Amino acid sequence: MPVGATKAQSKTKGAPRWDLTSIYPAFDSAEYAADFKKLSRETGRFLVLAADTSAAVADPEKWLLACIKLHNSTSDLAENLQ
Repeated sequence: MPVGATKAQSKTKGAPRWDLTSIYPAFDSAEYAADFKKLSRETGRFLVLAADTSAAVADPEKWLLACIKLHNSTSDLAENLQ
């Protein structure tokens, strides 16, 4: 049985229907809207951080790790929203 499919769905023919209610109850839910707003904020933070050349020069390792961490969390959030 595909991950995320229910037993009833796995017995039917055709493409499985994925249960995403563990992430968002519905696309018009408050949780989805909040994460959409959060994605916008976090994307803005990433762009500011990535453009901060003085931080990159001052401590390249710290700057790069911060960029990677923020990129990963933003990417995870974007993936959930798709």
